[in-house]
Amino acid sequence: MGIPRILLLCLVGTWLTAFSGPLLANHGPTVKFNDSTVLQNLLNPQIPMAVRRHAAHQAMQFARHGDERAQFVLGSLYMWGLRAPGSPLPRDPGKSELLLANAAVHGPDAVLAMAAMAELELAEKRPLQATIWAEMYANYTRVLGTRLSGYAAELLSRCFRLLPAGSMGIVRRDQQSLVARFDRTIRAGIKSTQVPGKSVLHFLAHPPLYIDSSLPALSLSEPIPKAGMAVYFAVFSPAGRMRGLWLVNAFPQIALGRRLRASVLQLRASGGQPEADGDRYALIPIVFDDGRYSVAHTQ
Repeated sequence: MGIPRILLLCLVGTWLTAFSGPLLANHGPTVKFNDSTVLQNLLNPQIPMAVRRHAAHQAMQFARHGDERAQFVLGSLYMWGLRAPGSPLPRDPGKSELLLANAAVHGPDAVLAMAAMAELELAEKRPLQATIWAEMYANYTRVLGTRLSGYAAELLSRCFRLLPAGSMGIVRRDQQSLVARFDRTIRAGIKSTQVPGKSVLHFLAHPPLYIDSSLPALSLSEPIPKAGMAVYFAVFSPAGRMRGLWLVNAFPQIALGRRLRASVLQLRASGGQPEADGDRYALIPIVFDDGRYSVAHTQ
């Protein structure tokens, strides 16, 4: 059963406190999960399972100390469990919710985590909470200066269809409470790094990496029934070609990540500063828009 008519602000506050107490209060740059070795060991299915589980343990230590990217990646893996390609973790909606809720109000992946939270709440049959997170996702996508896609429209539509009659007032109240408490930290985490025609991704503490965002035409063996989003961890060679690509999350269906992979593998990168091994790393969100829906802005 869902949690009836509980003020989401209180719920999120409980998540933050229960997860790691005062450690999440500071969210400072004291620890950083942006370690390419840990991520590759965690996500690459070719790595022995014992090594991957150790990487998951390392990532959880980062998450407990308030690292938002570790929270987003682990929350994503717990969201789908073994249904996700190569995931070393079982499905655990409770842990996923805890981790993603923290990532959604702090850090560079906050907007992605908002969408993931909306999808998770829908899967857990909590349309009230799902609608709040879907509207947060739409609003902060605008803050980033990014055009709202058909995926945002479809996500909102799926939430609205399940929302109990007369509950929109609760959604507005709780969303406003959430924004009042976390708007500053959300905005600090998602400072816009967009330039026309490019995706600019700050992964490590280096100059931005520019990703050519023009995906080639999709050639799919089966149709995709809904618009959606997939998030990948990518490794680029010194020449800018993709050396490795692993799925972190995809929604509303994990299969979307598998179907888009062949096209995403053709992305190229330029700029940025390579790591000691000469490679460059990025967390890449790809939105698949089937064009069936759009968001209408009203006054």
